[in-house]
Amino acid sequence: YTDTTLTPGAYTGAQINAAIVTRGNGANAANHNRLIARNCTITLTGEEGISLVGRSFFTLALAGSAIALHTAGGGNASSGFFLVDTHNTTIRGGTVTGQNSDTGNANGYLQVDEQISAAHVRARCTNIEFDGVTWDSLRGFGVWLSTDSGGATEWPEGVWMHDCSTRGGWLGFAIVAGRRVLIEDSLFTDTMGTGLDLEPDLVGHGYEDVLVQRNTYRRFAWEAVIGGHTSWLVAANANTAIGAAALAAVPGLRLTFRDNLIPEGHVIAGQGGLLIRMNKANPKTDTVITGNVSSTARTVAGGCVFGNALNNLTLTGNTQVTSGGVNLY
Repeated sequence: YTDTTLTPGAYTGAQINAAIVTRGNGANAANHNRLIARNCTITLTGEEGISLVGRSFFTLALAGSAIALHTAGGGNASSGFFLVDTHNTTIRGGTVTGQNSDTGNANGYLQVDEQISAAHVRARCTNIEFDGVTWDSLRGFGVWLSTDSGGATEWPEGVWMHDCSTRGGWLGFAIVAGRRVLIEDSLFTDTMGTGLDLEPDLVGHGYEDVLVQRNTYRRFAWEAVIGGHTSWLVAANANTAIGAAALAAVPGLRLTFRDNLIPEGHVIAGQGGLLIRMNKANPKTDTVITGNVSSTARTVAGGCVFGNALNNLTLTGNTQVTSGGVNLY
């Protein structure tokens, strides 16, 4: 690494972003440039999330730092971290705290603003790592992958999230478009809606090679208490605004969801935790759901997995605890 180390103290988002630009990009995989901002207090306001736009061979080290996500929500740059055309970049450590004072109860849904997400990874990003980052009291999504205008050449690719914690937020992790995504050994708590959402919004969006493993999900679907939607542990359905005739052009390829734990599931009593929805007409090919364990009892009859347009589905070795003799179908 070639390092710049900031003196522990208080910084604004503008100051951190200026330091990132000054440090500049690394030369190659063997020579990352690194900005070390450990044990700092960082306050993000206005539209000034931490910007890693255009970075390459870059590491942002934030261990021990407290980051206040107080941005205005005027656009996606209000997210805690904002990435476009970013390559071979790692965000390591740090605790980002948003302003959703009702995280952990249904009223948190009333404060949702998707522009103030944990991190927005947009067009043409490659090889992005989130290592040991903690997000709390989020108003927007968790980590969110998308494009600028659609088109498979813009998909973020090679995103790895591990050993992270995401509390609150509308969605725990959202993929509008992305390939080669690995989410592992992380904790998702008090999600307002769905824990893992794969929802292409346009023709040209989709997902490929998504592996989600060994994560823990505690309490999701707070929005269902007052908003009327069911919300799910996992949803892999395209946005119906695409139009029925176009859904066949929205690919979902090779999603694996395995060995995840759901000790506390859907917040509405009796629903359990293993709730997976893939029942719209967009084709889902080579989907594997295996080894997941929901120890939140299901006390009402119903299905755990709802599917349609599934080509080569493997569904095996999952556990949903029940109570009262209810049937799962």
